[in-house]
Amino acid sequence: MAVECDFALTPDDKEIHILDAERKFKGYRCIGCRRDVFARKGQINDPHFAHLATHKDKTEKCTYSNETYRHAKAKEILLRIKQVQVPNVYAAYPADYTGQVPRLAKACTVSAVKVLAERNVYINEVGDIQWVRRSEAAKFDDQGGTWDFLVRPDIIFLDADDKPILFIEIVATHEASEQKLARLHLLKINTIEIVVPKSFEPEHIEGLLYVTSHTQWLYNVQRATYRFDVATASALAAGSVGVAQLPGGIYEQGETIRCRRARLDNALRYIAKCMGRPEIVEAKREVSAAQERGEGFVADRQAERQERESRLGAEVRARFDRYREERSERRRQIRVDEKQLDRDIQHQEEKLLEVFNYAKGRIDRAKAEVEGAKEQWRIDHHKSADELRAAERQLDRDREHRNQEQRRLGRTRKELDRVARELDDEEGELAAKEEYLAIARRRDKSDLDYLTTEISRVDAEARKFENPSKTL
Repeated sequence: MAVECDFALTPDDKEIHILDAERKFKGYRCIGCRRDVFARKGQINDPHFAHLATHKDKTEKCTYSNETYRHAKAKEILLRIKQVQVPNVYAAYPADYTGQVPRLAKACTVSAVKVLAERNVYINEVGDIQWVRRSEAAKFDDQGGTWDFLVRPDIIFLDADDKPILFIEIVATHEASEQKLARLHLLKINTIEIVVPKSFEPEHIEGLLYVTSHTQWLYNVQRATYRFDVATASALAAGSVGVAQLPGGIYEQGETIRCRRARLDNALRYIAKCMGRPEIVEAKREVSAAQERGEGFVADRQAERQERESRLGAEVRARFDRYREERSERRRQIRVDEKQLDRDIQHQEEKLLEVFNYAKGRIDRAKAEVEGAKEQWRIDHHKSADELRAAERQLDRDREHRNQEQRRLGRTRKELDRVARELDDEEGELAAKEEYLAIARRRDKSDLDYLTTEISRVDAEARKFENPSKTL
């Protein structure tokens, strides 16, 4: 199956979801390998980003996927917020136990002073825990057999003294192997597993870290050191719950035989490395002495136990017999209830199928009606568009006619202005001519008056000369 991812990088290195991507755009790159990808939005498979065919190389196949993206996002958030909610701690109970399970600790928030990621965890030759960056792990994996690799947690929470207080594993679907559980028992460091479902969007992952609905314990020191007693478990009522109310899985039960065997194998391999060293020889002598003391202690306890069992007698055994019968009856009733639940589920699935078929028919009819409405709208739209274009052409003609009238009126106005200016000029010329004629008339009249006076004088002089006697 091809690896699919819903996120990619844009040319400016910003993350984009497949639903926001353009189908024919060619600038997207894979977040994992940084090679070109394109938005694949078909009719059969869910939309996703796919690598270009030119970049497919069987020797360097890109494995970046939605799970990888969500895994990286969860680690990024934990590095930022430095806290996580851990679930309740319940006692580890035997595989065949069906009663009440005591609660050892309530759910709480674990905060870290420092958070590490991408670290390999080792145990050295003196039994100290060491961790190094995954990129530098090669030189630590070759220490002449003095360093043993144990686990590679996704996140490590440290306290103020740089001591590990919590390991965090982030998974999508797979569970921790029994080999890993055995190594966690050897480390004795609290470890949780957070499951990030495929349906979770990246923006919802941070909220997942503040609840415990998808978190479970892989190893808890308090639970590992608690000694479960069937006789007293039911009496611890504070916070205790029934086995049926606990989440399933091997983590809620006691250590399995395979897990214990793997843990012992790891311990034996480590011990074998240390055999022969002087301090180990001395330790062996101390262990032998302690073993002898322990065997004596065990023998004393066994004697006390036999005495106690004899004292309890048949009444206690009868009570446990009744308890086993009740447990068998409860199991039988559970099987009956499971069969009834299967029948109810099958009935509900049939009803859901009927509802689905009915809804699908309604949807198909609605799609047909929508397509018909779209076609009618296109017809009406084309008709309206033709009428609109005709009206626009008529409007253009009217506008052109009006512009022509305005231009003609403009020319007429200019002609009238010109004629008015010519009339003004002619009136000015006539006024000037009239003034000139008036001046000429006054001058001619003055000259005429003068000539008349002169003529009169000359006539008078002439008459004097003509009649000198009269003058005398």
